[in-house]
Amino acid sequence: MKTEIEVPTGKRRRGIGYVEKRYNKHRVSIHRLVKSGKFPAPDKINGINSWTEERLDAYDKQLEQERIERFGGLS
Repeated sequence: MKTEIEVPTGKRRRGIGYVEKRYNKHRVSIHRLVKSGKFPAPDKINGINSWTEERLDAYDKQLEQERIERFGGLS
């Protein structure tokens, strides 16, 4: 019997290949960042790791906010 996992509609899921390209990082580097708590952990659905676009967008906003706090806004 196959178990189905409900994924909320409208939440696009992205795999490691997409994340590698989006952040220009190798999958091993991404997994190290996840392990160190510096990158959001993926969800494991049916044995496949993936991230929602929403979670990746939130991470991007966090990075931008940290950059602004560290270096100040663009003038």
